[in-house]
Amino acid sequence: MQIAYKSGGNEQRTPDLELVIALQQADINRSVKELYNSYFDMLTGFIRTKGADSDEAADIFQETILVFIEAVRAGKFKGDSSIKSYLFGIAKNLWLEEIRSSERRNRRQQVFQQAAPTIESTEAKLFNKEMQKTWLQLFGSIGSVCKGILVGFYYEKLPMKELLDKVSFASEQALRNKKAKCMKSLKEFLSKHPAIINQLKSLDIYES
Repeated sequence: MQIAYKSGGNEQRTPDLELVIALQQADINRSVKELYNSYFDMLTGFIRTKGADSDEAADIFQETILVFIEAVRAGKFKGDSSIKSYLFGIAKNLWLEEIRSSERRNRRQQVFQQAAPTIESTEAKLFNKEMQKTWLQLFGSIGSVCKGILVGFYYEKLPMKELLDKVSFASEQALRNKKAKCMKSLKEFLSKHPAIINQLKSLDIYES
């Protein structure tokens, strides 16, 4: 789609218009290079003043150029503002969205970190060394996969990434989900063995 710039009479082919027309062609390598040469330092400097580091600013710039090219080819850039102003607007919005996404990730991580100590300290008490022999025998009763996960995590003290390779799960989240299911299976198994439950109750970690 071609872009028609409004003018009072004869249309003047400004540098912006020349660049927009070039971006509508099949080969846009030269025009993209011109965008980089003209606006890279300016835009990345602007994004860095908003809190981005150099790599983040470069990523935002590249995404800004892609969004601008798509806007030109879809006829959304009408020439009502300069290319410079349009690019700055895109870059600012992209960086604000990146900040919002980062804040959401940080909040989720904080919630996980706040919950983890209670969970891990309880399970650490459950799998203390004094009961290691008993647990190793019981693990086999809930399946070889669960045994491998629980032994690796609680007794071999493997980090999640190393344990992930050992038990061949698709992702750390999938492994965490399976570990939770293993713990549920283990508790169900224990409910059928009162003597072991009494040992757990003495540690204040078993809830009926």
